[in-house]
Amino acid sequence: MANLHLQSSVQAAKAIQVPKDRIEDAINSATAKASDERLVNMRYDGHLKTPGGKLAVILTALTDNKNRTAANVRSKIKKSDGELLRTGTNDWLFDHVGVAMVHKNKGAWVVGDNNDKSEADSILFTTITEEEEEAMLEHALDAGASDIGFGDDKNEHALVKCEPKDLHHLVLAMREAGYSVSEFTTRYDANSNIDLDRESSDLFSIFLEKMEDDEDVDKVFFNAVSCEDED
Repeated sequence: MANLHLQSSVQAAKAIQVPKDRIEDAINSATAKASDERLVNMRYDGHLKTPGGKLAVILTALTDNKNRTAANVRSKIKKSDGELLRTGTNDWLFDHVGVAMVHKNKGAWVVGDNNDKSEADSILFTTITEEEEEAMLEHALDAGASDIGFGDDKNEHALVKCEPKDLHHLVLAMREAGYSVSEFTTRYDANSNIDLDRESSDLFSIFLEKMEDDEDVDKVFFNAVSCEDED
């Protein structure tokens, strides 16, 4: 079965023109690590206290030592005036979705160095017609999409959402239909957000930096909007 996480990382790197040798080094490193260690996906729920209420966080991690990772996450949350919760506690505050960035232009490839569409250096973009938009919507819905956002005419990609279990099928189906899928992943979208004042925003930024420094933590999802986001 295809490694969707690795594929998405590689395609995202190509989209920002990361040198090919660096991409290959990353693949080799990830493959070697996976072959030497038994890596498992973990999820952690927690909340942090703020003047605006409790800020909910969901963290995902890829680790070869669950005890180490859990201890590190618990410590960082506690030091940020928070609490590690039972996994699943924050489910009601988030929607777990699969998301894919699909290029609006069907079959609009620029062939890369290896004369292979998968090695495309870039993709041409032209504004799509209403009929093309409807056709893309139909393909996405047939592939299992629950929602699709086209944005404005300047957006080259449509954001397609689906159930996480349907993401693999959706990506393959859209590609088979002739569309380029540049990035795909699962994520937790907050149903609503609490507002953070300047001080809380600064403290939360420190928390995020600590999590970013943890080599096991993959992603951090939260239900907050900082005062800077609203400026």
